Amino acid sequence: MDSELIFKSVLDEYQRASRNFNDYHSYHEGYAVIKEELDELWYEIMMTGNKRNMELELIQIMATSMRFLTNLIYKYGDHNGKRN
Repeated sequence: MDSELIFKSVLDEYQRASRNFNDYHSYHEGYAVIKEELDELWYEIMMTGNKRNMELELIQIMATSMRFLTNLIYKYGDHNGKRN
């Protein structure tokens, strides 16, 4: 899978999650969601070795990280949406 297709998959997952779930309400919540996805990736690594499932979990990790940025950092951050 090339990088363009990866970015499209991440964006699709980000948009799906944003439609279906409320915004994160705190850094703790955002962290917990990312950790849950990381734990699911770890399970796939340790228990199944299924590369397709690992790929899906990695896409979800990237999408949840984007949601953390947009729901919390850029929305409420001191930098008014600008990266430092």
